[in-house]
Amino acid sequence: MRLPRVPTTAPSARGLACVVALVLVPTLVGCGGEPGGDDAPGPSPAATAATASPEPGASPGARPAYAADEADRAAVDAMLAQRAQAVRVRDEAAFLATVDDRDPRLVAQQRTLFANLARLRLARYDYETTGDQLLPDPVRRAGPREPVVRFQTVEHTQVADALTGAVGNVVRMTYVRRDGRWLVGQEKAAEQVAGGEGHLRPWFGGPVDVADRGTLVVLTDAADAGLADALADIVEESVTADAALLQVAPDRQVLVDATGNGPTVRLNTVDEEEAAAIYTGVFDVDAQGRRTTLSGGTIRINPDLTAAELTGDPGLLRHEVVHLLLRRYTGVLPMWLSEGVAEYARWYPLTTRDLRVTPELWQRVQAAPHRLPGAGVFQLDPAVNYLVSQAAAQHLLARGGPVALRSLLEGYRSGVDAGAGVDDGDLTDRLLADVYDTTEAEVVDGAWDALGELDR
Repeated sequence: MRLPRVPTTAPSARGLACVVALVLVPTLVGCGGEPGGDDAPGPSPAATAATASPEPGASPGARPAYAADEADRAAVDAMLAQRAQAVRVRDEAAFLATVDDRDPRLVAQQRTLFANLARLRLARYDYETTGDQLLPDPVRRAGPREPVVRFQTVEHTQVADALTGAVGNVVRMTYVRRDGRWLVGQEKAAEQVAGGEGHLRPWFGGPVDVADRGTLVVLTDAADAGLADALADIVEESVTADAALLQVAPDRQVLVDATGNGPTVRLNTVDEEEAAAIYTGVFDVDAQGRRTTLSGGTIRINPDLTAAELTGDPGLLRHEVVHLLLRRYTGVLPMWLSEGVAEYARWYPLTTRDLRVTPELWQRVQAAPHRLPGAGVFQLDPAVNYLVSQAAAQHLLARGGPVALRSLLEGYRSGVDAGAGVDDGDLTDRLLADVYDTTEAEVVDGAWDALGELDR
């Protein structure tokens, strides 16, 4: 789910006001039934490797220079097993013994990786390879008799309590044989792949700080001293507040990634607007990089946000926490409902009437098609559609409160399980009639009545 970054300014004439001059840096997909959510495993977050396949952009038909055999792969697997065991028992010397020491930058990178992993309580850490060979990355000072190879390699990492299973990441590791021993000769960050929102590897990159609250684990850049604990406090407070507001059970099992490690997240495919935060499911993958099992959820926070922005706008995390609390409905709710309820909680006790928007955005809202935005159109103008969704959810909650809302959510779950589409208009009409004795048209009218009172 995507969370708009909405800076607050001076109160409006009405008193309580937040400027929704939506300079949206909204949250990513992943909730509200978007790809990458907590649903059944979908497409792989990493490109499947074919034997000796070139990297994107490489010359067609390119092949690795060294054709490794099964004995080579077995030796690499043994080295990776030693490396994984070193992580599990926190033995830095044994871990670094698997790294090519002729490359000081690589050694420094790997030392940081080990230190980051050592800060986490790990229930599982291991590697898996296939015989598929990819184009290797350059290895420093590799001589003609020192073969270099890159196998398809997957890292499986489970952060204890915060994740229900291991997160699988296809890792870009190149191996070199020095004096008869295979070592890690190069490791680069994996390139972001379309549809790869389930990627989670904040331990690879720069140094991290960790706040471990049991089922809630927060990672930030080590340079942001104290931020991890501050964010953990905000998440805990948000869970308590949102659970009480929506009258659902609290859920604090999530890993929050506020590091600068890993890719940024996009709000949509129409422009370059980035998300401020996103809740999304994370998955394990098989040796070929295909998703297998859901391993829990993560809240990914845009690393471009400052510590002051993160701690100064707790509503940003309240929005994401709603997706966490309602994750059992991920994939079965229309986007307007999923995002609308999250925005309702984000601003509560404020309503759309208390939000100040720019005159230009006000005009766009009033001129927008009077309909509930589904997934197909939501990203075309997210600044408008977040407001429309919030107003629609606000209308329903005012009409029936949390009890009726839960009946609506369960209705969508049952309907989708029975074969209805998430954006099936007939399903929405039936549920609104059964739960609220109303129609979609009346909900739309109620939403635009509220949007007409937006401050500008």
